[in-house]
Amino acid sequence: MTQHDELARRLSARISGADVRLLAHRAADDETLRDLLFDLAWSDDRRTADNATWVMTHLPHSADTWLGSRRTALEDAAMTAQHETRRRLMLTLVERLPMTKDDVRGSFVDFCFKGLAEGNQPPGIRSLCLKLSVAHCRHFPELTPELEMMLDLMADREMKPGIRSAWKKARAFVQSQHAADKHRKESK
Repeated sequence: MTQHDELARRLSARISGADVRLLAHRAADDETLRDLLFDLAWSDDRRTADNATWVMTHLPHSADTWLGSRRTALEDAAMTAQHETRRRLMLTLVERLPMTKDDVRGSFVDFCFKGLAEGNQPPGIRSLCLKLSVAHCRHFPELTPELEMMLDLMADREMKPGIRSAWKKARAFVQSQHAADKHRKESK
């Protein structure tokens, strides 16, 4: 049995958090294992795909460069995911990556803003969309008014604690942007 087949068999079954951490620890220094996990994240078997992605969310930050080279595929997977678990796991992977101005894609920005507006999305997905929206606005301040409008719309709704926390941080970001704009205007 090949390493791929053995890993696929293991990930096709129910696994524990301890199993996830152990596999992530092993994959930290084994690029071949990371590549196998990435390949299995696109398995036709939903449990295998979810488990492989779950393991990748536990990789140490030393693997962020490796993950970052796959950013577009991760974003595309998040945008097209048919299941909430997969969407949340893919967003978790994208959110942990450092973001540069060159990493910002219009289609993904739109997806994140839409994720905020849709009240039927689970709290974890909405929180991640909110955090990623703020990250996009850091590189493109012209998006901040749209984010502020979304935050205002969300303020009228009841929020779960995770969303409320992300909302408060996003609101603080928007307010800091307003203060910075005011300071720039006054110093001219």
